[in-house]
Amino acid sequence: MSSSNKIKTHRHKSIIYCLLLVLQLRNVAEITALAAAPTNQKPAYQTYEVLTSTAHSCHKRDIFNTALRICLSTQVDKSTKMTFETEKQKYLSMSSAEKRKLLKFTPTTVSEILTWPEFWNKNKSRIGVTSEEVEIVDKSLANKISIWEGDITKLDIDAIVNAANSSLMGGGGVDGAIHRGAGGYLKQECATLGGCDVGEAKITGAYMLPAKYVIHTVGPQGEKPEKLQRCYENSLNVAKQNGVRTIAFPCISTGIYGYPQKPAARVALSTVKKFLLANPDSIDRVIFCLFLKSDQEIYEDLLQKQFYDDCSCQP
Repeated sequence: MSSSNKIKTHRHKSIIYCLLLVLQLRNVAEITALAAAPTNQKPAYQTYEVLTSTAHSCHKRDIFNTALRICLSTQVDKSTKMTFETEKQKYLSMSSAEKRKLLKFTPTTVSEILTWPEFWNKNKSRIGVTSEEVEIVDKSLANKISIWEGDITKLDIDAIVNAANSSLMGGGGVDGAIHRGAGGYLKQECATLGGCDVGEAKITGAYMLPAKYVIHTVGPQGEKPEKLQRCYENSLNVAKQNGVRTIAFPCISTGIYGYPQKPAARVALSTVKKFLLANPDSIDRVIFCLFLKSDQEIYEDLLQKQFYDDCSCQP
């Protein structure tokens, strides 16, 4: 059997397992039992799209994603694994200029995004000030921070952070956008990672995205500061361990996960500031990608206080 046929066969097996799970199974023990059953005891279905449609119609997308992750991580053979690893290394070895030639859009570089002091000086009449004379306490630290209203998948940067679900198999919002932009190899690699717990962070290639890496983290549902803090801490630690110098964060957990915007922003900024103070030489730029106008207003207000309230000048 050719390598391509082997890949298709294993993919179809995974799809079969997932469909059975969506329609019948209720827990991990049953998943394990199904995975161990002989192949000839499993019915055949033709396409991933049919299965996805079935999962949506059954309102069991999370179960489906979990099943797909488990099945792919246990059933994908060596040839499939080598496929994504080969592609990953191909993209990682490309220069920024080489990768740009493959893109259908012009990505935004870090040099095009204002640092916080540059942004504040440009917009201080609109943002307001906390004293008549403003002085940055630690300009080198402030120069590592940016806020940017734009599409995180369009950034030419070392790593973007994905607000993922625990399956790591893609979802809605920024998670879905990142998976669509990166292409199918991202899902193949994610399937080998064994999922991700809340607060953890795991790194993959970014494949067809302008970035080199995607760091996946799973935010908490609802307002849970310690767990959200771990998302930012662990993402930054993974970045440091992998030589990432520039990193961009979305607003983690503030969408359908229901974390209030301003408290989430406080956690994000305080955690990043603490990390940069403790690791001054590890990261060159942290960019907060803000999708909503309300997020931008919140970050402008909080950043001003983070970096200017402690100034020695008095009004």
